[in-house]
Formats: sequence, structure tokens, C-alpha cells
Amino acid sequence: MIQLSQSCIRRPKWTLQWLCLALSFAIPLCLPAMAEAANFEFKAPLSVDDPKLDLVMRDLAERILPVYEESDPERYLESVSALQLVAGWHAAAAESRRQLSERLRAEHGPRLSRAAVYDLYARAKTAQSEDRSSFDVGFNKTFREDVPKLEDPEA
Repeated sequence: MIQLSQSCIRRPKWTLQWLCLALSFAIPLCLPAMAEAANFEFKAPLSVDDPKLDLVMRDLAERILPVYEESDPERYLESVSALQLVAGWHAAAAESRRQLSERLRAEHGPRLSRAAVYDLYARAKTAQSEDRSSFDVGFNKTFREDVPKLEDPEA
């Protein structure tokens, strides 16, 4: 049985910061196509340590989601799941990640990628919301459910 010490589980804020960073790279790719549809008037926080970062990025993600379009289904699912995570729509993000995993598995066969971390995070946040528990509890629950299903090299 795999046990996690409290020291290896950080606050979920670092993950949100990385998601925000990933989203900031994705925004320039999707904004030109959406420029006519909406005016986002986005003013980025000065740093990832800005106390308003969560609110600003959530607001932006919530405004982008209804108009986001992408012709490549895999890129769409990757981007929309990141937007959903930042918006706090964890169950929707977990479902988008599941659909993406199914597409990738059908196209490339079973293989684990670094994206599995986002899958785990989305499912952990969903578990946290459903159980009304802390992130640590949701993460540990999801971790214990997911890791035993993996082959040794993947785990």
C-alpha cells in the first residue's frame, strides 16, 4: 500500500498557479478566434503570488468558456479542461479529461503521460467538492483509487 506523508502534499494553490500559467499560454492561441465574439479586457496580476490571482483567473476562465472554440478535438479538450479547472468547474473538467484520455487511448493505445497529473488533480478536486472535505482528503482518496489500477512502470 502506498502512503503519502503530509509533507508531499502541498496546498492546492501551487497547482492553481501552474494551471493559471498554462492558461496564460493558451489564451493567446484562442483569443484571436474569439476576438469578435467578446471583449475580455483582461489585466493580468503582477505575479503568481498576487492575492487576487484566483479571482482574476476564475473570472477570465468563466468568460472564455462560453465562447471558446477549437477545431482540433484533442486541443479543445486539453484547453477546455484547463479553463474548467481554473473556473472551479471540477466535475466538468474531470469529464473533459476523461474524454481526452479516451480519445488518446483510442488513437495511440494505452500509455500514461504527464497529463495524468491533471487528470488526478481534476478528480481530486471533484472528490473534495462532493465530499465537502479538504483537498488532502480528496487527493488521497483519488490517489488510492487510481494508482492501484496502473501497471508498475506507470505507477
